[in-house]
Amino acid sequence: MWKSTRIVVAAVLWSVCGAAGVAGGQEELKLDADVNYVYAAQFGFGGYSIGGLSVQVFSLPLEFTLEDLVMDWDLRIGLPILYGRYEVSGETQGIEVSATTNSIGFQPKLQLDIPVFDGFRVSPVGALGVAVPFGGRLDVRAQGEPVEGVNLDTETFYTYEIGLTSLYERELGAFDLSLGNALIYAGDAPFTRTEASSIEGYATFRSGIDVRHPLGFKLGDLVPDASVFFIYSLFTPALKFTRIGDDVLSVPQIFEFGATVGSATPLVLPGIGDLLDGMRLGAGYDRGKDFEAIHVVFGFPF
Repeated sequence: MWKSTRIVVAAVLWSVCGAAGVAGGQEELKLDADVNYVYAAQFGFGGYSIGGLSVQVFSLPLEFTLEDLVMDWDLRIGLPILYGRYEVSGETQGIEVSATTNSIGFQPKLQLDIPVFDGFRVSPVGALGVAVPFGGRLDVRAQGEPVEGVNLDTETFYTYEIGLTSLYERELGAFDLSLGNALIYAGDAPFTRTEASSIEGYATFRSGIDVRHPLGFKLGDLVPDASVFFIYSLFTPALKFTRIGDDVLSVPQIFEFGATVGSATPLVLPGIGDLLDGMRLGAGYDRGKDFEAIHVVFGFPF
């Protein structure tokens, strides 16, 4: 049985050994691989490869804010739409296996920003969504020849996230300093459990620093600035990435380095208001044990 957590599930490679002329024939080949959708959904916009798994994720980070919803508390509402493409490949018992599948997900997110004192806030966070896999396919080659292609069964599943973040901001001369922390538990599970189904979930502690500085010129009313940031993420339990025909890879921590550009002043349009208030765009490089990735970032994530 070849399965992956809700992205591709329970495709049976019947008589693969026999069809390939392997001694013993008619023996069912059992494979197990997980793409770790929980991490893919939190990754953002970009791609990474680890242990025969290649992932491309494209997230549209739609968000708006209801200011002073309760006293001076703001409610941020996120409506991200996420498309992912996952490719797994490997070799076992002399048989080459490759699989691809896609998913589309939607996970509304609420974050309540509560000021504690000047420049410091804490924010409880909660999200609940759904993801639908589609277009899964499994291909097998034995002794260099194709044996069989299988359309993979899939499971629609729900995703969830709950936690607490904090952010401290202050000016240091011409620099703007931000210090962020987060403790988040996230997971996913299928709506309909089967024997082949599995449940993912882990806690993430994240701590980071971001330093911004004006670039020294203006574009109309805009004051462009740039930032550099560093974020440390600790996972418990460690992220797991299974490999076909090999040991499971564990990634307990990830270090992220990146930079963004934006504007110290918002772009104000008549009848629309502050269009670019707080929006930033940049790139991040992630590094962990047997893991590295590059992705697009939309500001300091706290």
